Amino acid sequence: LRSLTTKKDRFFLQQSLNPIAPNITRVLVQFPRDGLRYLREMAECGFALVSEPSEPVVEMIVRSNIGGIIDVRGDVVGLPDSVWSASSDSGLVPTSESARNLIAIRVLEEEHLKEE
Repeated sequence: LRSLTTKKDRFFLQQSLNPIAPNITRVLVQFPRDGLRYLREMAECGFALVSEPSEPVVEMIVRSNIGGIIDVRGDVVGLPDSVWSASSDSGLVPTSESARNLIAIRVLEEEHLKEE
C-alpha cells in the first residue's frame, strides 16, 4: 500500500478500504446527471428528496448500500420536518456518516474532472 500511495496515481487508501467506493463510481458512470445530483444532495444535506423510489438510479443507490429510502411517515432522528416537500414523500439518506463523507469526496472529484 505504501508504494501505491507514494506513486500518487489516483490511489486513496480511505477509498480502497471502503466497500462502497466502487459502487459510488458505478452510479456516477451509469447515471452521470441524476446520480451526481442525488449523491451531491446526500453529501451536502444528508438527505435527498426522491420523486419516485422505483427510479433506476435510486434503486441502484439503495442496492449498492450507498443510501437508503426513508418515508415522510417514518421517524428519522435528526431529520427535521422542514426537509419534506409537498411533491415528495420519500427521500434518500446515506447509510452512515463515513458513507456520506466518501460520497462527498467522490462528488468533488467528479465535479473537478468535469471542469478540466
